[in-house]
Amino acid sequence: SNEWPQEQELGALFDRFLFRKTVIPIRTKAGLQKLLWTRDHSVKFSTSITQKELDVATKEVQGLVWSKDAMVALEEAIDLLAEAGIRPSDRRKYKSVDAVKAYAYLNGADSVKREHLEILSHVLWEDPTEQPAKCEKIMLRISSPLKFKTTELGNQIDSIVEANKNRANFTEVDEKLKNIKGQLDIMEKAPYVLSMIDVCVEAIKQNSYRIVAIQQGEKKHG
Repeated sequence: SNEWPQEQELGALFDRFLFRKTVIPIRTKAGLQKLLWTRDHSVKFSTSITQKELDVATKEVQGLVWSKDAMVALEEAIDLLAEAGIRPSDRRKYKSVDAVKAYAYLNGADSVKREHLEILSHVLWEDPTEQPAKCEKIMLRISSPLKFKTTELGNQIDSIVEANKNRANFTEVDEKLKNIKGQLDIMEKAPYVLSMIDVCVEAIKQNSYRIVAIQQGEKKHG
């Protein structure tokens, strides 16, 4: 479907779609160019899986054991979701256990760990209006505090840059962005942290260009 079901009578059916994720429109120039000028958009699979292999994988998934830490984390997440007004059905809670096991298996894990709960950001919500974003934030905070902190700092970068688009507080922006980079620099160097450092460095660079342009303008008028 291209839209979330609004009719109440479709609620039970909608609840049976375990994984639910919004697909946003193309936003990048590269994506637009690929959409327009790549005329063949048929799906091409690089590999395949037989029914026998699928049966074996299903059996192996069922054999995965939840760590005690992951079990506690899931119970904690359900409590936090309830506090935020998100109360997924008992069906979704029950199925979420196997969903996480499958996610752990696909990531090559031999047991379910706290970090694997991140997949439930696409499972443990009911109302598609506001709950998905809230659920994602809670599940990220529970499953990966480092990724959660990185995402929060990324949101701060976006907010700082956006808020100053039509203003000239570039020196203040420079200080704020460098403060964020300082926080990122002392964090564990996971790939997403390194990626966010690159984003922050680029934002600082772009802001410095504006500072130089203003200074040059002031000299001309001085």
